[in-house]
Amino acid sequence: MNISYCLGGRKAVANAGAPSEKQLRAVLDLCIHKTRSNIQRLADEPKSAAWAEDGNYFNFKKGFYEIGNWTSSFFTGMALMAWRETEDEVFLNQVLRLAPYYREKVFTHFMDTHHDLGFLYSLYSVALYKLTGDKEHRQAVSCFDLAVSNPLEPA
Repeated sequence: MNISYCLGGRKAVANAGAPSEKQLRAVLDLCIHKTRSNIQRLADEPKSAAWAEDGNYFNFKKGFYEIGNWTSSFFTGMALMAWRETEDEVFLNQVLRLAPYYREKVFTHFMDTHHDLGFLYSLYSVALYKLTGDKEHRQAVSCFDLAVSNPLEPA
């Protein structure tokens, strides 16, 4: 039995067994390539990027601060994984460009948040803190924790 893997519009056929190292490397390289352009697009125009029947998530009209935004962190999480794999600073730099937006989401737009903040910040501030040790991101996580634990309490 054969299984087809779609690689950037090309099809590669593999045996039904485990994929080869070469096939896995090709898939990883494709993911890194797509992540490079996606994280730059998100940093250039922060938005929710949540729904795409046509595959173009950046056509989604909801903004970054919308209550339903939790999907932006898929892109930051993938970019940080790509940075860890490649050590290419462009990934980290694009993610760091989003810091003011993530900070504003929890401090200014806190009434437009809900339980999905955990996902949003796990793949942003928590991941940045774990990968870089930057205390600024640890502080953001602490404030996020406070916002989630007492969402209606006045400061």
